Amino acid sequence: GQAQSALAAPEDLPVLYDAIMTAAPVADDLAPALGDDLPLLARDGGFIRQGYDSALDELRTLRDESRRLIAALQQDYCTSTGIASLKVKHNNVLGYHVDVRSTHADKLMQDDRFIHRQTTAQAVRFTTTALAELERDLSSAADRALARETDIFNRLREIALASAEKLGHAAAALARLDVATASAVIATSRNYCRPEVSDDILFDIEGGRHAVVESMLAPGDSFIPNDCQLGDAGDLWLITGPNMA
Repeated sequence: GQAQSALAAPEDLPVLYDAIMTAAPVADDLAPALGDDLPLLARDGGFIRQGYDSALDELRTLRDESRRLIAALQQDYCTSTGIASLKVKHNNVLGYHVDVRSTHADKLMQDDRFIHRQTTAQAVRFTTTALAELERDLSSAADRALARETDIFNRLREIALASAEKLGHAAAALARLDVATASAVIATSRNYCRPEVSDDILFDIEGGRHAVVESMLAPGDSFIPNDCQLGDAGDLWLITGPNMA
């Protein structure tokens, strides 16, 4: 069949539009606050957009500056000890620490700046007063930044919860529009027509095509359309086989 060239807009389109726009103020509150790439869990932090909250921005700057200073401290230790492979690393047991290969351990053992923490088969680990102070600053800034983000998150959550019913109506309206739009796109691209539904028992198809089977055909192949007329006139013949149970 031929797709209809023009259809009147659905009668409830204004209702759907109103349902969506009723929730717009919530978006006005959330969009400026939330970043573009959001973490899976709020506890991971990093979901509030830079520039939204000045206090949070200051804490993030302090946190990131501390990390830069740790990197600079590693470079200073590499230069002063002559150990190019020296690294400042972090784990959940020791926190930030200086890590060197076992072959360089004696040099650091003789340096008063380095305090021995752990020896393994391949490496020896140390800490220093300066590194411990930087770690404290980093931990404090990171914890305070996450706490600030959590406070903002809780406030935004209350805004969303207060508009839960409006958001639900908006989601339902968007779902209906999504289905209608998808149906319109596929009807246009595949030349479908809209069936006429009546109260009688007549089932009349001219040039019918199986939507799924047609979509699975190899490029260049075309589906052979079929007619089907079922109703109160004539007999119905049902042909079946072993694979049609």
